[in-house]
Amino acid sequence: MNSMPSFVRPQIVKGCHPIEAGGYVISTPSVYEMGKEVSEWLDLRQTGGMIYGPPRLGKTSAIKYVGRKLLHDFEGKLPIITFECQSHSIAREGEFFTEFLQAIGHKLALKGKNPERRERLYQYLLNVAERNPHKRLVIFLDEAQKLHKDHYSWLVDIYNYLDRARVVSTFILVGQQELANRRNAMVIAKQFQVVGRFMVNARQFSGISNAKEVQVCLHGYDEQSEYPEGSGWSYTRFYFPVAYEHGWRLVSQADNVWKAFMEARETGQLPGPAQIPMKFLAVAIEYVMRRYENLIDIEPHLSLQVWREAVKKSQYQLSGDFISADEEVV
Repeated sequence: MNSMPSFVRPQIVKGCHPIEAGGYVISTPSVYEMGKEVSEWLDLRQTGGMIYGPPRLGKTSAIKYVGRKLLHDFEGKLPIITFECQSHSIAREGEFFTEFLQAIGHKLALKGKNPERRERLYQYLLNVAERNPHKRLVIFLDEAQKLHKDHYSWLVDIYNYLDRARVVSTFILVGQQELANRRNAMVIAKQFQVVGRFMVNARQFSGISNAKEVQVCLHGYDEQSEYPEGSGWSYTRFYFPVAYEHGWRLVSQADNVWKAFMEARETGQLPGPAQIPMKFLAVAIEYVMRRYENLIDIEPHLSLQVWREAVKKSQYQLSGDFISADEEVV
């Protein structure tokens, strides 16, 4: 039987490719470094740490990447829970434990009074950790800048409960710059029961800072992505199959991509350091792949003007409201 040519794409349902559907994770240098640092925190049995930076840099996607890395490091036997913190004008114990139970998919999240819900969460976390041979547990708290003072007290209670049961738990707070400001305020107020458990370790999360880092990201689309799973078809190969077969790679566009973003940065008079949040880079790449998909040519018809168009579509030039100068943690 004759095999199909290697540039004939797999048949998939329209709209299902990650470039169209979203939800995929491409590692940036900052995501990679975050993974290394969090792994070190666990290796040293640290109780917690914080990752902070402006919005839309890819922190939520980084949580997914780091979670997968930790599962790989622990051979799939490390319990990892992600809790997305919600906005509340006032911290209420019942809401906090209900939302935590909902995050883990507990069927009785809405049942009982506050003490019952609190105990239900404690028992769930303990049971999950005790099924693990290491008796370890990792909890990511995304959008952690939304936490109030009382929320931290309840997190301390959770940590203490697990500690008494000899469970090694690590809480990773991930959020915006306000999270670092909160830490500084707690240090000044000598609230070391919180800082000492969850905030001793701190890492600033950054965007893509130069053309070389753009190359790293584009390489992810070229070689480190795949759909359908197990097919061997990277995202670049899927959208430019003939060119890919002849050696062309998206990484060759790194200089044009960087230049187009920096031109938009100057035009939009964006404040802060010269960097590209992953959100905008991904939108630009997705636009080019979908708009300029090429199933025929050995060399796709991409140019600096094409990337200028893609950057404009990403709305990067309008992002000045939340891109600000970095602040250091004391």
